[in-house]
Amino acid sequence: MSKNSQEHQQMIEAQQALNNAFVEAAKNKDTRNMAEFLAQGAEIDAQDQDKTTALEWATINGHLENVNFLLKHGVNKETQNNAGSTPLRLAVVSNKPTIVTTLLNNGANIDHRNNDGSTPLIRAAELGHLKIVEILVNHGAELNAQDQDETTALGVAAMNG
Repeated sequence: MSKNSQEHQQMIEAQQALNNAFVEAAKNKDTRNMAEFLAQGAEIDAQDQDKTTALEWATINGHLENVNFLLKHGVNKETQNNAGSTPLRLAVVSNKPTIVTTLLNNGANIDHRNNDGSTPLIRAAELGHLKIVEILVNHGAELNAQDQDETTALGVAAMNG
C-alpha cells in the first residue's frame, strides 16, 4: 500500500471515529460533546452501524435540547434507519408529542411511508397515541393514506377500539 493510500485510509478511519463519537454523544444526551465533535468536523448526518443518526437518537431519547441543537445546525430531517423510519416516525413510536411538533414545525415530511407502507398517522393510531394523532391531524396528515394492507388510520383506530 502506498504512503498516500495509507494516509487516505487513516483519514477515513479518523472521520469514522469522529462521526461515531458524535452519534454516541447524541445517544447519551451529551449536547456539549456533540458541539465539540461538530466543531472538529463530525458530519451532522452521520449514522451508526444500524443507520441511526444523532437526530434519531435524540428523538428516541426524548431529548428536545439535542433535537433543537441538531435542527439549528441543519440536520437532515428525513434520514431513514434500516426499517425506513424517519425521526418523525421514531418520535411517534416513542410517544414524544413535543418532538413530533418540533419536527413538523421544522418541515419534517408528515406523510412519509415506512418500509411497511404506513404513515406516522397510521402508526400513532395503531399505538393509541391519541395526542400525537391529534397533532398529526392538526398539521394536515393525509387521513385516507393506506398501508400495504390497505388499512387507514381510521381503520386501525376502529379495530383497536
